[in-house]
Amino acid sequence: MKTAGDIIKGKPLYFVESGSSVLDAAKLMAEKNIGAVLVLSKDGKFLGIFSERDLLKRVIAKGLNPADIKIDDVMTHEVMIAFENESYEECLAKMKKAQIRHLPVVDKNNNLLGMLSLRDLMDISLDEKTEKIELLLITISDVNFIEITFFKE
Repeated sequence: MKTAGDIIKGKPLYFVESGSSVLDAAKLMAEKNIGAVLVLSKDGKFLGIFSERDLLKRVIAKGLNPADIKIDDVMTHEVMIAFENESYEECLAKMKKAQIRHLPVVDKNNNLLGMLSLRDLMDISLDEKTEKIELLLITISDVNFIEITFFKE
């Protein structure tokens, strides 16, 4: 079973620095076609996450100008995380419970490694279920062959 660390391996880490404008974050998200960015301090410390939901609820719906608002003022500070050794199913359960679509991944020392999206986890789930179906079809095919062979004799 794949772990959070397996899934994020080789994936780029998108982030904005603390003090950036919401407009800068939104432009990066649009350019990279992603739904959230991590917010890091200038020295690389993980501070929070900024998502499409934050943009809608905390900026657009309040009539604020994204160019004038600092990311620090509207990002989510209390963030649920996943550890690199957690299974994709554990990560999916965390997302469901917290009603979120993005989950930062850290190592055992709480060093930021990357971020999982709900889409990442759904792709893994679909791949695993497809493999199971293929195995079941092979098993059924083998059983039918054995039955046919048995009744021929």
